[in-house]
Amino acid sequence: MTAAFNHTRTSKKVAPINDPKSAEKQVNVGDRGMFSELNLEHKYCIKHSSDRPKVISEVFENTYSSVHGARMMISSIQGQTLSMLISLLKPKICLELGCFVGNSALWIADGLAKAFPRPHKKQTAGHLWTCEIDPKTAELATSNISKSDLAEYVTVVNSSGLDFLAKWDKTKQFDFVFIDADKGNYINYYEYIVSNNLLAPNGLIVADNVLFKGQVSKLEATTHYANPSSVSQKIFNFNLHVKNDPRTEQVVLPVFDGMSLISLKK
Repeated sequence: MTAAFNHTRTSKKVAPINDPKSAEKQVNVGDRGMFSELNLEHKYCIKHSSDRPKVISEVFENTYSSVHGARMMISSIQGQTLSMLISLLKPKICLELGCFVGNSALWIADGLAKAFPRPHKKQTAGHLWTCEIDPKTAELATSNISKSDLAEYVTVVNSSGLDFLAKWDKTKQFDFVFIDADKGNYINYYEYIVSNNLLAPNGLIVADNVLFKGQVSKLEATTHYANPSSVSQKIFNFNLHVKNDPRTEQVVLPVFDGMSLISLKK
């Protein structure tokens, strides 16, 4: 997913998709990420990774057939990565900044269901709060999630990320954070969470689109852009900011459009 709130979504319509996985294969590199539709390695990864759960495939397919900006959804490879991380880490308090239609939230919930299988005591299960600033999109996400058997793991909040964080109970730290919202605020989200001690000692932040269509690595700057004018420059600033932050350590992974895993230094 590229971004949810405060992000200009494309008005270009996407043709309906019949095969739940075919949407990913038909998208061009300029729209979706680093891997082109002809990239054999990416196709191989899709083929040999676990299949999408049915409910996520339905959301993916329906979004591509009817929603503008469908390309903002995360890929299956990214979703599987999130789900596996969640199932292994078993985080109790999760946050997503940038919900869009609920595709990535369902992937996180899929991991929570594996980490906290039913029957469980509700107060001990992990839970995701996911923020979407656009009311209609938040309503669609709520609808998509409510139709699944994962709804108990997710709360959709119609709010900007920074407003949500400002109102959050500061005594409760996040065990897992997925940042996939407006790129100009990536540093602000990161700083608010880290500076206010909202990331648990063993918590993990995952930031999406950190290679942004393969454009970020092509920038020749050696210091941050004072007035970034493009998404790639904003992401460049974020990557450099995190790299130079002595409080955290990170690894940038070339997973689809790039994902950074960030944790507090021990």
